[in-house]
Amino acid sequence: MEKHLTLVRQYPVGPGGAEKYLDLLVRGLTQRGFDITLLCADAPPHGMYFETSNVDVVRLDIPNLGRWRPLRPWYFPWLVQAWLRKYPQPFVFSLERHWRQDLLRSGDGIHAEWLERRRPLRNGLLNALTFVSPYHRLTVMGERRAYHPDRTLWVLANSNFVKEQIAGRFGFPPGRMEVIHNGVNLEEWSPEADPWLRARLGLDADAALGLFVGTGWERKGLREALDALATWSSKNGRAAHLAVAGRGPERRYRGPGATFFGAVSHAELARFYRGADFLILPTWYDPFANVTLEALASGLPVITTRANGAAEILEDGADGAVVDSPQDREALATKIGLFADPGRRDEVRAACRRKAEKFGLGDHVGKVVDLCMRVAALKG
Repeated sequence: MEKHLTLVRQYPVGPGGAEKYLDLLVRGLTQRGFDITLLCADAPPHGMYFETSNVDVVRLDIPNLGRWRPLRPWYFPWLVQAWLRKYPQPFVFSLERHWRQDLLRSGDGIHAEWLERRRPLRNGLLNALTFVSPYHRLTVMGERRAYHPDRTLWVLANSNFVKEQIAGRFGFPPGRMEVIHNGVNLEEWSPEADPWLRARLGLDADAALGLFVGTGWERKGLREALDALATWSSKNGRAAHLAVAGRGPERRYRGPGATFFGAVSHAELARFYRGADFLILPTWYDPFANVTLEALASGLPVITTRANGAAEILEDGADGAVVDSPQDREALATKIGLFADPGRRDEVRAACRRKAEKFGLGDHVGKVVDLCMRVAALKG
């Protein structure tokens, strides 16, 4: 295979897990000698890793009309296809739901699946408005195109959870799909305990200190996390507190059991992971939450739901815990009890790090490169 990849990602820079993944992937590929053409709508700022001799950033400017939210799912894919017709590429690897590519990574999951799963969170009127929304309808239509077997040669899923949805919804051949779980840069995270967060919050050693990380608080279950900690505290007569790192509508969630730190830097986040007792993410839908691996690499167990694709790598009670529904506060409270024992913290920390070491970035990128070469051979 020619060592040149054309990557497609509409917005390459941001605070989310998808943007972090692109960062890790580009670093890994360029270190292996690949030349990359990145098709995007917003060019990365100066001084970032994209400014290397191995990465050619092609910005496909979207006119103001195209930036209007209802048209976004359609306009950028149209620009990408027009550019590819003008400048044919040997191998196109898309990180978006696009209309035609050689390899499609479904890192964002299935939009239609998320719309179904969030219905319990909305009233009838909001669900009806979602059904007629141009943005959602165009996104779902584009998704059907992307996962049509005649438009995409191969699909890379980051969890079996998502792979099953693709096969079930779109009839994409399972034999043309591969699951490669996300990878984590182990050098960026340390499992060494750091007492600063507990001291910052003024909590005793026997208080349960949970951590919630991310944006999109409704989808990721912040309300359910707060309720679960309150339930555990009420049952056990011990204090419980939740540290929240990330942007969101604080006024909706404020209370005595939580402290909101807002957006934090990568370096600061490492201290949060090392200072808490567990990460709690009772998500309604996450293809594979990257924070799961970041927490494990930092020695932090993860409490989540089966709606998180990363749940399939956890060993219940050892390095994490999984519940069936984010609405089951009792089950979440029971899982909190597994990691609220101060005497188990060292043992759990070591188990978490061991699990993360199975998903190192080098191994992950190696698997992705191998898949690219196999798919390119099929295309050839």
